[in-house]
Amino acid sequence: MYRVIPPERTPALERAFMQESGTPGLTLMERAATAVVDILATLSDSGAVFLCGPGNNGGDGYAAARLWAKSGKPACIWTFSDPALLTGDARINWKRCIEQKIPVMWLQ
Repeated sequence: MYRVIPPERTPALERAFMQESGTPGLTLMERAATAVVDILATLSDSGAVFLCGPGNNGGDGYAAARLWAKSGKPACIWTFSDPALLTGDARINWKRCIEQKIPVMWLQ
């Protein structure tokens, strides 16, 4: 049997996990991105477009795009919010994508 966690409960569960385990948010983001890239690699060996929003889920997307590109595959990011407004771990991963010269297209 599968248990579905409602999206509104996710932030509280993540905070509790980070506090109890001592795992930083950036590490969780990297783990999520690694899982996405691992699954994507079973589906495709070509380029990918990553859709990123303004929050930490967007940060997961930026991290996944970065890891995908790091593996030698073309990556492009489409974002639905001004990347300059990102904060925290999402901002860190956006900046890493910029440093890695991954194209980021803001869909205004």
